[in-house]
Amino acid sequence: MIKKITYILLIFVLFSAGCMEAQKEMGQQQALTLAWEDLEPHTNTKNRDRWEIRQVEKVYGRDVVPIFVDARFNHCPGPTIPENQAIKPSSQYWFIHTMPHPATPLPLEGTTSPTAPPLIPEPFLKEAYYLVDPISHEIIARKFICVVY
Repeated sequence: MIKKITYILLIFVLFSAGCMEAQKEMGQQQALTLAWEDLEPHTNTKNRDRWEIRQVEKVYGRDVVPIFVDARFNHCPGPTIPENQAIKPSSQYWFIHTMPHPATPLPLEGTTSPTAPPLIPEPFLKEAYYLVDPISHEIIARKFICVVY
C-alpha cells in the first residue's frame, strides 16, 4: 500500500513539475524573436538587422488597447494578417514597437564606401506593433502601418 501511494505521489510530482515548466514566463528576447518570426514574411529585406526596436516593455492590456483598434484594416503586402485575439485589460503582455532603419544617408563630403552595402529602407512597411502573451507564448495582437501607393 505504501509503495502504491509513493508511486502515485511520484507521478503527481513529475506531472506538476512538467506543468510548471510549460507555464514558464517568456522573456523579452523570446518575445522579440517571436515577433520577428511573424514580421519577417511581410518585410522586403527579410533582414532583422535592418529593423530597430523602438520600444519593448511589459504593459497591461488596458494601456495599449487603443493602438490595436482597427488593426485589421492594414493594407499591407505579404501574407494575410491573422485576426487579433481579445486583449484582456488586466493581463500583462510584452509590447513591441519596431521600425525599419532609414535609408543610408549620402555623405556630406567624399564618396560612399564601395564595399559597404547600402541600407535600403522597406518600401511599404513603416511600423509594426506586437502584443505578446508571456504565459501562453502567443502573439495576441499585431498592427502594421504601411504606405500604399
